[in-house]
Amino acid sequence: YFSAAWSRTGRKGPYAAYYVQISPNDSFVGGGYWSPDARALAALRTTIDENPQRLKDVLMNDKMRAEF
Repeated sequence: YFSAAWSRTGRKGPYAAYYVQISPNDSFVGGGYWSPDARALAALRTTIDENPQRLKDVLMNDKMRAEF
């Protein structure tokens, strides 16, 4: 298969990244934040805690629910 990952600071930067994997039988696109340090994880959790509606809107979106 072929795969690529990138973020605004490169593959190993301290930010969330996009990931694409292409193969004949199993291709997908994803994204995430792999192994954030304690400070970054705390900031992410605080942001979600202070404005949970943004995450709820994404999780309750009809298209998102149909796919996942």
